[in-house]
Amino acid sequence: LEIQLVKEIRSVLIQDEVASSSDLMVELLQVLKYSEGGLYEIHHDGKPRFLTVIYYLNGVGATWFPFATIGDWDPSNDISPISGASDLRDRFARIRKGEEGASMDVGNLLQPGIHGVIVASRSMLDEDDILAAEGRIIPLDKGDVLAFYNYEYVEEDDGSPQESFRALHMGMPAEDEKIIA
Repeated sequence: LEIQLVKEIRSVLIQDEVASSSDLMVELLQVLKYSEGGLYEIHHDGKPRFLTVIYYLNGVGATWFPFATIGDWDPSNDISPISGASDLRDRFARIRKGEEGASMDVGNLLQPGIHGVIVASRSMLDEDDILAAEGRIIPLDKGDVLAFYNYEYVEEDDGSPQESFRALHMGMPAEDEKIIA
């Protein structure tokens, strides 16, 4: 059943050219269980995950994407109003290359529910907050699935996919036992 699920997800969400790449592959299903208060610090899934699919098995938890965009609104402009996304993309690339002194530290400039996008258990949310957030807060229920790409094409580069800083995300502290796959 697990292998069939992986094949079905792969056929729907990943182009054949990408799926056949030797650099990127589809991993077997992983199940994570967090105790109350458990979290996963801001990270990037990176190779070999071209696409990440999170299945909220019990409908508990929240995942925050601090640099995700909503329409024309871009949270990176709140950090680097002069150079915005290009500055953060460059800083992220330098970190991934292991350059000394490279940093994505944005201090306390970004907050869940205000910047980026947070996908959270409906039980954690107030309907008024959801409406006021103008799409930056997305409620989830038991059985919901979240999919996002970890790479982007950057025109200034050689045209190959680059890890996207917009895919940086955090598993927020669980308000109860959280089970995801």
